Amino acid sequence: MTILKGDRGGLAFLVNNAQKTFYYFGIEQDGSYILDHFKGEEATILLKGDASTLIHTGFNQPNLVAVVLTGNNVDLYVNMQLIVHASNIDYSQGGVVGLAAQDRTRPTEVVFNDAKIWPLP
Repeated sequence: MTILKGDRGGLAFLVNNAQKTFYYFGIEQDGSYILDHFKGEEATILLKGDASTLIHTGFNQPNLVAVVLTGNNVDLYVNMQLIVHASNIDYSQGGVVGLAAQDRTRPTEVVFNDAKIWPLP
């Protein structure tokens, strides 16, 4: 994932269109990150981290992002390094995965390359 301009890019996961719920793992070009849970238009911040040295900062800097779900636990990775672990994730309904660009304060462009999804054994 590469932020070309703007605010934040990331992954939406466990997207349930019928219930209008999903989780969002986003990273900012300054190296900070967030894990949100959305219900309709309402977002709840589950985790928020200051700038991490694991994240390549600035525009046009590629970062490899990954989400690993195991039971009701989620591990969030950046550049093949675990950045945060969270538990009590509602995984009962399953859902789809999406790529996201979030324009909180300004127009945002994010590029994704070689996106892959696979089940763990």
